[in-house]
Amino acid sequence: MDVRIGALLGIVGSLAATVAAAAGEELTLRELPGNITEGTVVINAPPDEVYARATSFEQWPSVFSDVREAHWESGDREHARVRFKSKSFEHSVTVKFDNVPGHLIRFRSVKAPPGARARGEYTLTPIDGGRRTAVVARLYMNVVGPGRLLVSGHKIESMRRLKLTLDLGDTERWFAR
Repeated sequence: MDVRIGALLGIVGSLAATVAAAAGEELTLRELPGNITEGTVVINAPPDEVYARATSFEQWPSVFSDVREAHWESGDREHARVRFKSKSFEHSVTVKFDNVPGHLIRFRSVKAPPGARARGEYTLTPIDGGRRTAVVARLYMNVVGPGRLLVSGHKIESMRRLKLTLDLGDTERWFAR
């Protein structure tokens, strides 16, 4: 492994641990089969509010520290097409959403670097009489074809973990204000 990539992965791991420790609720991450990382956290807001914030696509750069810029290209909150630049993915990606308001945020990449594949879902479950939300996020990300020669499985896993840690931690902090 290139020394620079090894150093970067160490920094990513430290940053993810720092962000998770800073969150008011415990953020947990685990690896599932099939190149999927799952993150869970409890947000101090009802599911409809969490959904509204997460699908305010044009506001992503002010809410999510991982997003440098976002452009809502088409559709509505349920069926949007959004292009964004991610720090943890190190590229711009266009995703297509197929959401269920207040319950499920589901997306898949439709334009990404060659060989990159991504999809995910955030399930929003009301708890405490609907005053809070349990969020379970699953992110699949992989690189196939010739691009796989340039990106290790460990790096891809680290990128998935960092993306979920940042996005879930930012969401939790947004509603802790």
